[in-house]
Amino acid sequence: MFIVALVQNQSEMSHYGYADARPLLEEFGYQSVLYTAQNIDELATDLKRPKFDAVLFASNALNDKTIRDTVMSDVFKNSFRQFLGTGKGCLILHQLRMAQDSLPLKFLPESLSSIQPKVREQDEKSSDGDLHLTSIAKSQVSFLYPISVSMSDVKKVCLSFRSLKGLYWHHWQNASETDWDILLYDTGSDGLQRPLIVASKGFEPFRVQLCSLTLDWQRQKGLLRNILTYVVEGKHNTAILKDSQNTSAAFEYFAECLKSRKYPFRIYYTDQNLKDFEVNIRNGVHTIVILGPFVDEGKIGKEIASLLWGYVENGRIKLISTTQDKRVKGFNIAGRERFALRLLRDLELTIQQELYRGYIDGSFWSTVESLQILNGMVSCVKPAYDKETLKKVFEMAKTHDHSGSYDEVFGVTCALLWLRSTYQGINDNDTQRTLKWLRNNLADYEDREKALAFHTIINIEVATNHERDALRNLLLGQQFKFEHLSEIDLIVYLKAAIVIGIKDMVIPIVGRLQQNQQDGKWIDLATTATAVVALLDALALLKKEDPNAYVRIRPALELTIFKSIIYIQDSMEVSSIARNITYPWDNKASTSLKCIHAWLKFEELIDLPIYELIDALKSYSSTENVRSTSETALTILDELRKENKLLIGKTAQQAQQIRRAHRLSTWNRILWITLSFLLYFVISVSVYSSVVGWNTPMNEILKNLFIGGWQAHIALAGLAVAVIFGVIPLMRRKKGKVK
Repeated sequence: MFIVALVQNQSEMSHYGYADARPLLEEFGYQSVLYTAQNIDELATDLKRPKFDAVLFASNALNDKTIRDTVMSDVFKNSFRQFLGTGKGCLILHQLRMAQDSLPLKFLPESLSSIQPKVREQDEKSSDGDLHLTSIAKSQVSFLYPISVSMSDVKKVCLSFRSLKGLYWHHWQNASETDWDILLYDTGSDGLQRPLIVASKGFEPFRVQLCSLTLDWQRQKGLLRNILTYVVEGKHNTAILKDSQNTSAAFEYFAECLKSRKYPFRIYYTDQNLKDFEVNIRNGVHTIVILGPFVDEGKIGKEIASLLWGYVENGRIKLISTTQDKRVKGFNIAGRERFALRLLRDLELTIQQELYRGYIDGSFWSTVESLQILNGMVSCVKPAYDKETLKKVFEMAKTHDHSGSYDEVFGVTCALLWLRSTYQGINDNDTQRTLKWLRNNLADYEDREKALAFHTIINIEVATNHERDALRNLLLGQQFKFEHLSEIDLIVYLKAAIVIGIKDMVIPIVGRLQQNQQDGKWIDLATTATAVVALLDALALLKKEDPNAYVRIRPALELTIFKSIIYIQDSMEVSSIARNITYPWDNKASTSLKCIHAWLKFEELIDLPIYELIDALKSYSSTENVRSTSETALTILDELRKENKLLIGKTAQQAQQIRRAHRLSTWNRILWITLSFLLYFVISVSVYSSVVGWNTPMNEILKNLFIGGWQAHIALAGLAVAVIFGVIPLMRRKKGKVK
């Protein structure tokens, strides 16, 4: 079970019945440990243990001076940052005292610590304003899962909660867009956004959300539960489809293992309504689907099965099914989680942030080209781009409007027409003005500009038969000029020929482009990627309209495309903070999107899930390396044990030999000492007898020799000791020096 460290203000709890969030956490299925001023000093130590999954600072918890001083201390800050760095979460709700004192949340990770709550203006009422979701929030799980949350319902509860009515009392400031995603906001009297809910970026190891709404006090169960689910558990990428009537012990054990590891997932039963499952698949909440035993198309229905396989084919989900009828039971994995698609998803957040500020890459052309690419990848891109998202773009473009044109420049006005017709509608007054300007000035421009204009008009589905015929005649007039045209001109004409379906013009343009390719590229990355997309579209057109021509040119054309894809892949740069690289190609959003678009379209030609296999091989190889290393380590350890055992045996044997030698040496010394004394005794007696006469009685000899002459014996003993400990070592040293 997930456990939450709940920090609350004891004074608030005592005075307001709604100020205790413990019942809500229990209702959501979370255990909680309460920290107030009395024990807040213990939290820093407790966070170092693998106990909590998230910290929740309830509304006005930081109003308490003891709590505030403790969490602002270096001890807590260091412990809290280490805790978050292990992949844990934190939710901070409404903190009025912090807003009144303009105190930043210094205990957050360094990149987030400059954010601070700001109290509303004095003449404002807490009920004033409105709640607006940003485009990023529309795909953020906090507003989609476990239930879809309506901001109108949230606002209604805010203004009708009897004990505490009001939308918000403070908002957040210094929420840098490089570190925070703004999810919910109100617009102030100055027209600027007031962030109300912000979330740390998805690439961070931690999950931090700040919410100025009193979700706990006003019992906003839907939104609070959604945010806590994300903050405490993480994204529920995995969904399991089970048959409640039929299951297996092995699969139940598998599910329990996931729970014990706190792996976030949700179980849906096939004999119940799968509407929530379908919604969460379409919203992108679940990207991995596991089919339990006995679950097949008959159980989930053709509609859900068709949805799943469609998402598998375009790389949006990975489908895992169990195998029951084989000797070795296991899983089948179907999916094409393409690498280029992962790059696209990472880039989209940055692109949307640029759109909020204005033009992508600081260029109107780049903005329109990027949007055209995103608009053409509807199967891969969530519908997050609308008029509201592009509000700043339209405002900036409006300043360049001259009678409907963009600074009276023909080419960029074609881009303006596409932008306005796509996001404002063809019947919009501005769109009609731009269309009228283009048609009125079309005759004055060169063929390439005319082809671009006709192509745009056909794409937005307002072309007349006369305009289609004009484009056809224009292309036919270019067929003898192809060898003198640049790659960029050829691509413009190729795209125009494809949109109007003139297959006879496609083949010579394709041939000329193939001749112009050098080392896998045309001019630069952007041109190369654009050419690849056009060539792939040309291949698709020929396959449909002229199968014989398709079979004839396909091998060589695919080789040409393949070389360009390799060039694109080799040119990709890994993002680096030190080098200030945001986008992997040319550090530009437009170029990166063109490269990703070309890469994805190329992968549609490939039946084999290449990157799925590569990822699997990397995983298996890594596991195998760990296993092999472990086996090697165990083998070495076993050999060390054997060598150690032999060494211990040898050591014991040597010790026994040493003991024997020591005993023998001791007896030898005793024997030599005894022999020495006997020899000394014999020599002494013999010498004394020869002096006094051999006939002298032995008792008299012994008495006179050893009792009466003891002084002489002591002198001889001293001389012997001096020789042994003095003269002999000196002689040895001299002998060593000589050597």
